[in-house]
Amino acid sequence: MFPSGDPVKFESLELHDSTIYEIKYLWGSRELTLKGTRYSQEKSGIIPFSLLFKSVSSYSVQHNAPWGESSSINGTGIEVNGQYLIELQSGDVISVVASEVEFEGV
Repeated sequence: MFPSGDPVKFESLELHDSTIYEIKYLWGSRELTLKGTRYSQEKSGIIPFSLLFKSVSSYSVQHNAPWGESSSINGTGIEVNGQYLIELQSGDVISVVASEVEFEGV
């Protein structure tokens, strides 16, 4: 959720060129947290962000780098079945099937 309480529109998050530095999955609570940094125009600098995926039923993290090594995000999307997609500038895709996602780092 955004601080205002509005639901996250995952596909409209401005995460292009953001950098991922950690992915953590908690088996017991079925939560996946993705942490990174992004540029904020409001703060005129780099700030941390996190995505918290809840009720995760599956996830996949590729690291083959077909376009070359990179931990920066190229784009995001969501499929109708609740599959959240994060394409990295390396050409790899992180896929998470979850009931919801919360974003922190506005």
